Amino acid sequence: NIRDKSTSIPGFSINSKYISFLSESTSKEEIKNDISQGTGLIRWEISRDFSTIFAVFLFGGLMLVGAVASLLMTFSIVRGNRPPSINSLTWLAAFLFAIFQVRSQMPGNPPSGVKFDMLIFFPVILLLICLIMVNVSQWNKREDWDMENSITAIRGKRIEEL
Repeated sequence: NIRDKSTSIPGFSINSKYISFLSESTSKEEIKNDISQGTGLIRWEISRDFSTIFAVFLFGGLMLVGAVASLLMTFSIVRGNRPPSINSLTWLAAFLFAIFQVRSQMPGNPPSGVKFDMLIFFPVILLLICLIMVNVSQWNKREDWDMENSITAIRGKRIEEL
């Protein structure tokens, strides 16, 4: 009795199929002839299942959305539309450290250096580090850090109180 099998392994779709040793056809007569001669051939098809692939896209999307939000926040600060704040620095630092935890939750916890890392993970880390440096420099240039001083900062410019 010749039966092809499907096996379930979490995160993978696995199918096996008996095929003829010489012609690689699925003819039952040829397969039975191979078995009677003591030979056999099985073709295994192993692929990631849809839910695993979808999870990786969600994690990648989360990283990219966070990177774009960080970039927009920093542009807003550099252009003077928003003041540099400790809140933005805290958010950037928290996102930088959280992204490593998000990466470790990917299905199968792939080793470092896979294509996902080269295309999304490492560039997002590099971008966040650069944005943190820009935000720190903007924070250091704030002129209203001394609240007891009679100088008030408005959009990065000093104005003397009258």
